[in-house]
Amino acid sequence: MRILLVLLLIIWLKPAVAASNIRCFENPSRTQACPHLLYRSALLPSMQKKAIICICTADFAPLLHNAQNEQIKRSQKILRTQLETIYKDDVPAILDILKRKA
Repeated sequence: MRILLVLLLIIWLKPAVAASNIRCFENPSRTQACPHLLYRSALLPSMQKKAIICICTADFAPLLHNAQNEQIKRSQKILRTQLETIYKDDVPAILDILKRKA
């Protein structure tokens, strides 16, 4: 009976351990929970093998649209620089994933 309980506990905890290994990409200045997380299986430049990642679509969405004016273009450039400072070569790959979704 004790072995059965241990096995059930291991099986029950396994998804929790797997979920903690998911890498999420979001703006580091975010203070509240992301309103829309997108989960995808992907191989990004910073990764050795394909894995599940999550992307906060609200943080990357401004980079998916063409700028209407210079002010928007500047804010896009600042956001992109901010995200590339942290996520480096992964940003273009993340944007490609989001463009395929749209």
